Amino acid sequence: MKKMMLLFVAALSLIGAANAQKLEVNITDIKNNKGQFVIKVYDTSEARNKEAPVLLKEFSKTDVKDGILNLKLDLKYGTYGLSLLDDENSDGEMEKSFIGMPKEGFGYSDFYLTKLSKPAWEDFEFKFSPEKTSVTVRVKYL
Repeated sequence: MKKMMLLFVAALSLIGAANAQKLEVNITDIKNNKGQFVIKVYDTSEARNKEAPVLLKEFSKTDVKDGILNLKLDLKYGTYGLSLLDDENSDGEMEKSFIGMPKEGFGYSDFYLTKLSKPAWEDFEFKFSPEKTSVTVRVKYL
């Protein structure tokens, strides 16, 4: 019975992996190689508002070259929004000043923040499809 269950779980994993595609994430304007990147991928504005990503990944910054890093994420085709934290102290949290301003870099899929409030879902939402296989995240530092 235990072997059957393990085979079933393995088969489901393979099916899920077969449906996943590679989304290329091009990160630009990186100021240093300290720490890590924390990437959160959301599939709805509600998930973003609740901080409930469908994918959460941490990546080392050791391969940053000339302020650029290219990554690949396994995702099924669909509609998403991606946020990024340049977690320079590797604590998994955005460091903020005493007035609440971000002290670490951040960015969003195909959107560069020009104001001081979080962007609306529509600003950084994208459709991952055979026609759209990459997004660019330009890191902003305040």
